[in-house]
Amino acid sequence: MVLIENALESWIYPIDAHPTAGDIGIAATVNSYEKQIPTWFGFESKEAVPDPAKKTEAKDGAAILPFGQALGMEQEKYPHGKLITVTLPQKPGDTYQFGVKEGFGASSGSNSTIDMDASNGEVLYKMHPNWAINLYNTWRKGLHFATWGGVTTRWITFVFGMMPFVLMVTGLTIWQLKARARKKGKNRNMDRTTAVA
Repeated sequence: MVLIENALESWIYPIDAHPTAGDIGIAATVNSYEKQIPTWFGFESKEAVPDPAKKTEAKDGAAILPFGQALGMEQEKYPHGKLITVTLPQKPGDTYQFGVKEGFGASSGSNSTIDMDASNGEVLYKMHPNWAINLYNTWRKGLHFATWGGVTTRWITFVFGMMPFVLMVTGLTIWQLKARARKKGKNRNMDRTTAVA
C-alpha cells in the first residue's frame, strides 16, 4: 500500500491545475467565438445567400407549385444529391428550400441548400458544398453533435466531446490530492523536527 501511495504521489506531484484550467479556458474561448474565428482569417462564418434568392418575384395571386412537382424538378436537376430536409413556402413570395447532401459530408444533415422559386420551379440559388466554410461547418456540426458514423464513432465522439469536463474534474481532483500530499509532508517534517528536538 505504501508503494502505491508513493508511486501515486510521484505521479501526481508534477501535474498542476494551471495547465488544465488553461486548456479548458482556451477550449471555452474557441467555442464561444466559433462564429467569429473564420472572419479573423478572411472567411465568412457561413455562405452568404443573396437577397434575390430568398424571395420569388411571383405576385400575391400567383399559384404555388404542388410539392410533388417541385420535388420532381429538384431531383431532375440534381439527381446525385440526397434529399435531407424540405422547407415549404408559407406565403406567396416564399421559396421552396431543399436541404441536400452532395458528395461526402461529415454530418448526417445537409451540406447544400437549394432555393427554388415556388411559382415556376426556377432555381434561384444553390449553396456550394465544397467551399471551405461549408466544409468547416459540416465537420464542426458533425463533431459537435456526433451526427455521423456508426455507434462506435458516436461514442468516441461523445468521449472526446466530454474531455474538457473530464479534464476539469480530474484536474481539480489531482490539485486536491497534491494539497493533501503537501500537508502530509509538512506534518511529517514537523513530527521529525519535534522528535529530534
